[in-house]
Amino acid sequence: ESRDELQTLIGSALVHHYSTELGSLLFVAVDLCNCGARSIGSAKEKMKLAGLNLRAAKKALASSSFSLAGHYAGTGIDLMDDKTCWDKYCVLTINLHRVAVEAYYCQGELDRMQEYADRITARVDIPFHDKVDVYATLVNSLFRLGRPSDAVDLADSVLRNILGRQFVPKRHLKLASLASVVKTKRLLQCQSRESLESLPAIKCEKVL
Repeated sequence: ESRDELQTLIGSALVHHYSTELGSLLFVAVDLCNCGARSIGSAKEKMKLAGLNLRAAKKALASSSFSLAGHYAGTGIDLMDDKTCWDKYCVLTINLHRVAVEAYYCQGELDRMQEYADRITARVDIPFHDKVDVYATLVNSLFRLGRPSDAVDLADSVLRNILGRQFVPKRHLKLASLASVVKTKRLLQCQSRESLESLPAIKCEKVL
């Protein structure tokens, strides 16, 4: 226990002295602070640590370290009181769940992705526009599972909520095309620049 407390003190000192300039030390500082997470009694301090975990999760996601991103996002969520966080710390809570959904989707852990996605989509007190990114990932996951019809239906539902009108069945082809564009964009975001540059050049004249 004393070791955890010491590690937490070191992590807190790093955060205090370097603040927004943590850079590559961010993961080290957050890992050290997380060692003493269980002993934190103050809700305010827990939210600070949850915010640090969100920073680390976003940084990990940006560098395609999806496992780390899911870990930090999950740790941040676990620090929060589910009964009050959606009201008192709504923005932080939503952002942690968004990163968790994206991270687990990119890892292919779709059950975990669905778990975090459901926590957002089921809430009627969250504006729909705050759920759009999560729904886009869910559409992608349905394509990934070989369920294009369900993906199009979900995309249809999302667009109806955004635009406020019903789409007729004959326009499902356009919705499928839109969903495919979203899917491609998401998949590209899950790839590093190096991995994309290593892909062979397209030679098919029809594609070009």
